[in-house]
Amino acid sequence: MLGKIQKRKLTALFQRHDGNKDGFLTKADYEGFAKRVCKLWKYAAGSPLYKATYAQNVAVWDYVQAVADKNKDGQVSLDEFLTSYGVTLSDPKLFDSMVVQYCTTMLKMGDVDGDGKLSGAEFVGFLQCYGLPKKEAQEAFRRLDVGGTGYLDIDETMKLAKEFYGDDPNAPGNWLFGPF
Repeated sequence: MLGKIQKRKLTALFQRHDGNKDGFLTKADYEGFAKRVCKLWKYAAGSPLYKATYAQNVAVWDYVQAVADKNKDGQVSLDEFLTSYGVTLSDPKLFDSMVVQYCTTMLKMGDVDGDGKLSGAEFVGFLQCYGLPKKEAQEAFRRLDVGGTGYLDIDETMKLAKEFYGDDPNAPGNWLFGPF
């Protein structure tokens, strides 16, 4: 069962993923996000980076659809999304697998310079692809970069993701997808 803070954050995450704001997640929302990431990083259509970014987003959609689309209508409602996260978060093995996969994918999409970490600019750009205003994205990074290093590596990102999916209202990871 999801706590109040978890529901609030997951509802905000759902809204970030819902690119066309129709109240449902579909493959088109994830394809649209991939296109925005590719445009931000200036990946040429058909290039290996474009194809990889697109494939990663479609894979995320395939996972979301497989675990959340209970009525098999090709779209995921907020209720389905929250229910699926309730199941995922109650299974430690499934949760750990999802966090590792998500963080790895996020790092691959956002790490433009290939140094194995997300700089502030890379992270801010990534959040802007979800439609966050730059100032909100910058504030999110400021709150996440608790060590003040100017970047997030895979270990920090996984720790922050675990905090995001938790129910501690003061955890820095709550800001992983911006304000909630």
